[in-house]
Amino acid sequence: DADEEEEKEDEEEEEEEEKKGRGRQPPSDVGEGRTVFIRNLSFDTEEEALGEMLQQFGDLKYVRVVLHPDTEHSKGCAFAQFLTQEAAQKCLQAAQEESEGGGLRLDGRLLRIDLAVSREEAQKLRGQKVKKPTGTRNLYLAREGLIRAGTKAAEGVSDADMAKRARFEELKYQKLRDQNIFVSRTRLCVHNLPKAVDSVRLRRLLLQVAGRGKAVHIKECRVMRELRGKGQSLGYAFVEFGEHEQALAALRSINNNPRLFGAQK
Repeated sequence: DADEEEEKEDEEEEEEEEKKGRGRQPPSDVGEGRTVFIRNLSFDTEEEALGEMLQQFGDLKYVRVVLHPDTEHSKGCAFAQFLTQEAAQKCLQAAQEESEGGGLRLDGRLLRIDLAVSREEAQKLRGQKVKKPTGTRNLYLAREGLIRAGTKAAEGVSDADMAKRARFEELKYQKLRDQNIFVSRTRLCVHNLPKAVDSVRLRRLLLQVAGRGKAVHIKECRVMRELRGKGQSLGYAFVEFGEHEQALAALRSINNNPRLFGAQK
């Protein structure tokens, strides 16, 4: 599989950079969960521009583009450390291709961002990937929320909205071709939110629709926002529930529901 080969090559590159210690190599802080490894950078992208983009998620300790030891030219990857784990997690979430903007882009490149891992951990992960995955991947849940053209559920849905849904479905199934990817039973990505809806309002709404008279535990509810200016909503959010049944109830209640926000959407 080409994707698996590319991922293996990236991990080996990350490991090799740790070994070389090129003078500007980040310290051994990868175990703190605040350092991310960024791939698929343009060779022309500079640390300042990358740092400006990443600052939307939180304050940074450093950003370091990895250079070839012989030419001192960029190798197309970088390390960045945030001051908090929360900021690093925001960055990882926004980098997912199923986000409203289709991930994070800089200088015309779609960035691939993961938590940085130690050399030992990278070796362990590679060893795990060659094993056959066990247990359920919850693939049946991937069909939840799907609206097919020509069905009753699609009545009144605009062509633009249907096209957007089709794009997200295609991205989802591309990712699920990887046998190591599974569908979360408790986590949702909510698209097409009105710009005026913030995390507090969305959480309040989800508590109402997911509980059905019972107590609801939402572990996380975060509307993603722009880097510059007033931090305007990007129109999508990540939500994690404490229980699968509550996540499912919320999905079925808010998906394609014109009564929620009316003309605001």
